[in-house]
Amino acid sequence: MERYYGDFCASGVTNGGPGEILSAPDSESAFALLESAVVLYEATRDARWLEAAETLAALCSSWVVTYAYKFPAGSEFGRRGINTVGAVFANIQNKHAAPGICTLSGDSLLRLYRITKNDAYLELLKDIAHCLPQCVSTEEKPVYSWDVPPKKLPAGFICERVNMSDWEGPAAVGGVFWGSCWSETSLLLSFTELMTQKEMLPER
Repeated sequence: MERYYGDFCASGVTNGGPGEILSAPDSESAFALLESAVVLYEATRDARWLEAAETLAALCSSWVVTYAYKFPAGSEFGRRGINTVGAVFANIQNKHAAPGICTLSGDSLLRLYRITKNDAYLELLKDIAHCLPQCVSTEEKPVYSWDVPPKKLPAGFICERVNMSDWEGPAAVGGVFWGSCWSETSLLLSFTELMTQKEMLPER
């Protein structure tokens, strides 16, 4: 952990999360290192790991969308009124954000909030967690792919695309491909690890 933190996080760049991005900087490795730093602090109470965790949380936040992108009216996400706040960019090779942190709930941010009482960590986590459910295809509100003709994603499917650029072509902005992906795991983890916690419940 010392080597990773010193060589990568200190320079503001981490990589090595997904294997197919040719070592491009990515959010997956940043969030994984955050988890490691929080666990190390919880186990040792060594202040250096708390400092590392807070630095990594700031780095992780730089991968998270902070504004509501206006999708084209005719796009699938435009039709559904998807709010992009809390979507997470995966890496700099894939030019899209995604619903959730890749195969994590982000509960390390909740634990860091409990340690530090810094509201910024809780607000960041809420943005990420609340972005996820709106991207689920359901029987009542199905999501349709960009195929011609469009194909309905089965209930429970989430596509990893939150496309705010035309890197896959103009027609793909605000669109999704037909398929199932890791975002479903992130949603399940968010539900089981976060949504039962008092800090994550809506204020009354």
